[in-house]
Amino acid sequence: MIFKRPIVAIALFYALVVILLRPLLPLPAEIKPHEQEPFPLNVRFMEVIQKTTPAPYDALLGSIVFGTSVSPLDPDLKDSYKKVGLAHLLVASGTQVSILIGVCLMIIRTFKLPIGLGVVAASMINVLFAVMTGLGPSILRAAMMGEITLFGIWLNREGEIYNSLGLAALILMIFDPLVIFGLSFQLTFAATWALVYLAPVLEKKYRLPSPLAISLAPILATIPITLYNFNQFSVAALLVNVIVMPWVEILTVLGFASTVLGAVFLPIAAVLNGTLLLILKLFNEIVYTFSAIPGACLYFPAPPFFFILAYYAGLVMWVEGFMNKRNLLKYSLLCLALFIWAAAFSPSVAIKGLTISVIDVGQGDSILVESPSGKTMLIDGGPKYKRGDAGRRFVLPFLHKKGINKLDLVVLTHPHDDHVGGLPSVLKDLPVGLIFDSGQPHTSRAYLDFINLVAQKKIAYKVARAGQMIDLGGGVKGEILNPQEPFIEESALNNNSVVIRLVFGKIAIMLTGDMEKEGEQRVLAMGYELRSQILKAGHHGSRTSSSLEFLEAVQPEAALISVGVKNSYHHPHPSTLKKFEEMGIRVYRTDLDGNLSVSTDGEKYIISQGYKGKQGR
Repeated sequence: MIFKRPIVAIALFYALVVILLRPLLPLPAEIKPHEQEPFPLNVRFMEVIQKTTPAPYDALLGSIVFGTSVSPLDPDLKDSYKKVGLAHLLVASGTQVSILIGVCLMIIRTFKLPIGLGVVAASMINVLFAVMTGLGPSILRAAMMGEITLFGIWLNREGEIYNSLGLAALILMIFDPLVIFGLSFQLTFAATWALVYLAPVLEKKYRLPSPLAISLAPILATIPITLYNFNQFSVAALLVNVIVMPWVEILTVLGFASTVLGAVFLPIAAVLNGTLLLILKLFNEIVYTFSAIPGACLYFPAPPFFFILAYYAGLVMWVEGFMNKRNLLKYSLLCLALFIWAAAFSPSVAIKGLTISVIDVGQGDSILVESPSGKTMLIDGGPKYKRGDAGRRFVLPFLHKKGINKLDLVVLTHPHDDHVGGLPSVLKDLPVGLIFDSGQPHTSRAYLDFINLVAQKKIAYKVARAGQMIDLGGGVKGEILNPQEPFIEESALNNNSVVIRLVFGKIAIMLTGDMEKEGEQRVLAMGYELRSQILKAGHHGSRTSSSLEFLEAVQPEAALISVGVKNSYHHPHPSTLKKFEEMGIRVYRTDLDGNLSVSTDGEKYIISQGYKGKQGR
């Protein structure tokens, strides 16, 4: 079938060459978001929407019609749309282009106008829409595919959609070979292929209603891509897409028309957008309702690459009718053998047991503890930034990649913003069994948001005090060494941090929060067993922490420092690093090494930095 369509064959061959030569291709220069100047027409058209639609629905309408790059959406609302499988509606791409072109052609055919006129009119709409969205990469791909398809219709070759797809992909790869590794490129072509290849089979062979087939096909085609990149599978995606897709067409067409006409005569936009407001409110209700259902969105570790290939091979076999009972058994056995082979030779099997990950959140702290029993504990959530926070930007992606769908315990060592700032985003996204807090009152916005969310979600809350024990199962015990009352008054928030000594077999890890020398002296005076092979250095390695007396009591072999690149506090301090060096303590830093991970079976341990591992004694 491929060789009957030479353009498709050439595009596939070119893509294979690019994949093989990828290490030799230069990487494109990265353009940071704040360096991108807003497109003048974007500003003009968004003003029309903002003047005729109340907030926050103006941003939502702008996102659905022109994409979030033109109309940034509230992060919480955007996450809700992702959870129910509607993230594709917030990116100006093939969905909007196909709707607009389809409506243009329908009008031409209804009134029996010349096909050439229809192609010209649809092309003008296509180009105008691409310009209005700011000519981003995804919309350029969609617009190019639309133009090639229209050209095929004009030549009376409407059925050659595969050649249109192949030609569009080939042109894009010639201008930018690395485009095939881009997520939006993969999603655009996979979804379009699904509508052409899968949807007709679902509709004719399996007698699914057309709306259901059109909604299910792209989901089936993009599951491996979303799992690999986002570790996310939306259980509610199919039902929600079936409910909302008919309304998407109305929103796209009327939203586009009202914006264009409103730029000339604003009252027209006011009338049309007043009607669309009801649909937008309905949209939000549907999204909030389904995203709030427990288990509506699940997270899984990224599947191995061979599983992605096996999935698509199985999908094609099923569509082509090769997946009979005998072939299904052979295919299943092959997948099982590949899974066992991959698991047997995976580097992660070197040590099975307790894993402690220091997440690189910049200048702040966030540590994930995974017990061999399957229980999880998150200590701190990193800082809050002017735009966003470490919870949404670093912590949640890290948890999602591990396939973590709930946290058994969340510990806030103390209420400074660089520790609590990202926790509200985590609490909004994942169920939490229990909260441990130092119990120090604080008036910062981040801490108040955290406390309010704990109450709102009715999460069990406990004040941490020295002497309490944490049982993570699988033989992992945690003893809380600090704080205790009365609180230390000097540098109070830091010195009254929650300090935990984790023990698994013969291996101990000391997690100190931001405790400084005054807190260390109090812990030393209590007479606790402190010896630990691994020390998470207090207060990002500052000169006010990791006193000589404390280090001599802990006797660590390695120190982990969570610290931001070129931070304004100049952490870690040279004097602290000198102490570590003189005592023969190996140092691992997130600013230099990225995410840090300690894996131990209770007898030995491995410290991994980035993709490299170092064997502990």
